[in-house]
Amino acid sequence: MVARVVINSNTLSTDRLYDYSIPSCLDEKIRLGMRVKVPFGRGNRFQEAYVYEIVQKSECQGLKSISDIVSDKTYFGKKEVELIEFMRHRYFCSYMSAIRSFVPAGVNVKYVNYISISPGADSCEIEKYCKKSSVGAKIIKCIQVYGAMSEDELKLETGKTSVRATLNKLKDKGFILIEQREHENVKDTYKTYVELAIDRQEAYDLIDTISKKAPARARILEILSENYDIELSELLMYAETSKSTLDALYEKGIINYRKVVCNDSNISYDTSYKKEKPVLTKRQAEVVEEISSSISSGEKGAFLIHGVTGSGKTEVYLSLMEKAIELGKSAIMLVPEISLTPQMISQIFSRFGDDVAVLHSKLTVKQRFNQWNRIKNNEVKIAVGARSAIFAPFENVGLIIIDEEHESTYKSEMSPRYNAIEIARYIVNRDKSTLVLASATPSVDDYYKQERKAYKLLEMPERINKGPLPEVEIADMRKEIEEGNMSIFSKPMKDAIDETLKRNEQIILFLNRRGFSGFVSCRNCGFVMKCPNCNVSLTYHKTIGKMVCHYCDYKTSLKTKCPSCDSKHIRFFGIGTERIVDEVHKLYPRAKVIRMDADTTSGRMGHENILGTFKNGDADILVGTQMITKGLDFENVTLVGIVAADMSLNMDDYKACERTFDLITQVIGRAGRAQKRGRAIIQTYNPDDETIIYSANQDYKGFYKQEIQIRQMLGYPPFTEFIKFQFSGQSEKETKYAAKDFHEKVTKSLEDFNNITVYDVSESPVFRINNKYRYRFLIKTPYNKDIYNKLHTIYDESINKYNDVSISVDVNPISTY
Repeated sequence: MVARVVINSNTLSTDRLYDYSIPSCLDEKIRLGMRVKVPFGRGNRFQEAYVYEIVQKSECQGLKSISDIVSDKTYFGKKEVELIEFMRHRYFCSYMSAIRSFVPAGVNVKYVNYISISPGADSCEIEKYCKKSSVGAKIIKCIQVYGAMSEDELKLETGKTSVRATLNKLKDKGFILIEQREHENVKDTYKTYVELAIDRQEAYDLIDTISKKAPARARILEILSENYDIELSELLMYAETSKSTLDALYEKGIINYRKVVCNDSNISYDTSYKKEKPVLTKRQAEVVEEISSSISSGEKGAFLIHGVTGSGKTEVYLSLMEKAIELGKSAIMLVPEISLTPQMISQIFSRFGDDVAVLHSKLTVKQRFNQWNRIKNNEVKIAVGARSAIFAPFENVGLIIIDEEHESTYKSEMSPRYNAIEIARYIVNRDKSTLVLASATPSVDDYYKQERKAYKLLEMPERINKGPLPEVEIADMRKEIEEGNMSIFSKPMKDAIDETLKRNEQIILFLNRRGFSGFVSCRNCGFVMKCPNCNVSLTYHKTIGKMVCHYCDYKTSLKTKCPSCDSKHIRFFGIGTERIVDEVHKLYPRAKVIRMDADTTSGRMGHENILGTFKNGDADILVGTQMITKGLDFENVTLVGIVAADMSLNMDDYKACERTFDLITQVIGRAGRAQKRGRAIIQTYNPDDETIIYSANQDYKGFYKQEIQIRQMLGYPPFTEFIKFQFSGQSEKETKYAAKDFHEKVTKSLEDFNNITVYDVSESPVFRINNKYRYRFLIKTPYNKDIYNKLHTIYDESINKYNDVSISVDVNPISTY
């Protein structure tokens, strides 16, 4: 038997299937989707590989054999292989990047070279050699002191970027041995516990003896005398001492250390929501009944729920998941970003308890692996997570729910650049299950698809509490300036904030830009402070006193003089969330204000801590970026302020109007979700813009009707597809040449096809990021398999052709700029 394998490597030059013979000792053990150990390349260095196919024979001669099985787990099967092939064709991705979608993060083995002194080495000869080679002498000394060391460790100790040549010489002379060892990324984590190594009476006697001379040691013994054992960090805290004090007691044989494997797979969520099922409203019950019929039928079904904010979609999801479980099926629920929807996740845990697995990037590697294992072993029936949860390894998926389906986060910007909704449709068609998309602002693409009968539309036009949608007022910032108001806040906004605070109600202020100012410029000569690595302006962050690049994270201190003309007239232009907080503090010094953006939520529990503070009423005003538009439900929020509605409207992208409408409508929906009436203020310099007006009226159908007409007239998606080819490299000349050469081949190859537009090569809007120059071009075309095949041929031939220039392909990218 022969196994066709995919080498676990990021190198595109190895992106193909390799045939290996299966030795008789492994014939009955090796299965599709397993991780195996294979000799690879001329040096036969061991590599990890995935078994992609098993066949009777190979056309190749002199096959190498698989060395061993890395793990007896199977990470994918025949159905997943078919999906991988679909992803490779659709998204121009490699085998390995597609396979990683099905494998928990961190699951891989690296084969690392370890160097040790050869047992038969002549010490005198080693000494002679070391006198001639200072690097060799350092290597030998390190190994003699520390024992076997990896090549990377030796580079660190010797201060050299490479020690390979010296190692080869030492090996040739018989001084050292080089062996490969396996390094598995997913490892057990441990906690260290401390316990007495002497009996309690002896400890009490010792405390009396040392209490005056060594009080810290005495405190340690007192604590251990009262406890069987105690975790190391807790003991240090209670005893108010350091680890060196413990080590001194350990060396004297008075205490012992004991390591215990941590079970860090447990994930805790607030389950304080009521566990009893509420009575569904008439419309909720109708929606649940219709979709439940599809789940029960065993036939494929696809639905689009258009429900206004606060219409009770979450309870619909919960009821549908119950139905799937009742029928012995599993359910996958996708949310835009799991850390931003803690309330919904808590409701799911309250209802289903341990029958839920969570998959998202904020978990540790071990936690993600354990959650994946629970799904794989059929220990749970529900998986909740961000877009990657669509690959959860359930055997019998009966239901897939995608909440806030309009969100761009369902489209990956890293290889494989897949769209989770497309993957969901593939799975539903394959497994004859049910797909539910839901949003208050469905994507224009998906609303058009329901008009074409790809989905059945189910509307939920009223809030669950029968309350009205928030009252919305548009504040014309042009008039504010005419009337002498140069503040960030209009008079209507200030008045509304003041009134809301007096009623002890809460406020959300939305601005989709973090930092203090958009850019920093010299008023004397116009010089703009820019990132040295990227051709973008730096954003000033007041809280850290630095100017920051939001592309490469370059940071530098704020300049007091202009680098160009030495003028001291440095000015901040534009606003960010930090500036909003600053202004609020000046206007309302007694108000408690918190900020939620990428800077304040970088920690693992950052989102939960901020939202918990606001939920508990420990803050009056929440200032944030688009994070605060998603799935938040606070009963006491009655005012939402959109500080700069024009910010996303003026972007050079065909989806700019749709994004603006979505953001404004969604954030307006955070107000008045309980019994109190909600209110929203939209500040804009374009009060007559139709998108702004539709947003203020929360009129999705009016907006959609206008937008779909424009897209049809211009031939934009959903009537066609965009394919973006991006080129980046450290040499501007080579990058431009690669883009032009590739573009010429594409143009020539597709000249016989109709209804296709190949746009010219141009500099990317952000021309340089991290010292890499960027060029791109777009293709606009209806989907055509023949076109894709021709593009694949050109792409595969070119992928390693251009020196140090990387090529990426993005089908229907989040933005075309």
